[in-house]
Amino acid sequence: MALAGGRFVQALFKGLKGEKNVQCAYVASDAVPGVDYFSTPLELGPNGVEKILGYGELSEYEKQLLKEAIPELQKNISKGVKFIQE
Repeated sequence: MALAGGRFVQALFKGLKGEKNVQCAYVASDAVPGVDYFSTPLELGPNGVEKILGYGELSEYEKQLLKEAIPELQKNISKGVKFIQE
């Protein structure tokens, strides 16, 4: 996780210097009904996160996997939000 965090920070600095790039991050999003946060590709640039790109089209198989993952995602998001609030 530390390596991923380091790479994201490097990409963010590059973006702030004007080098647009795409990185994935767990962000507030309405892309998935039932969860407030989801990991998705982001376009980074001089203004930080310039665009949330979304995850694109899913196959029926992928849609089913996502549907099955939502309860676990909801639990993890609630746990994270509670941690930050305390």
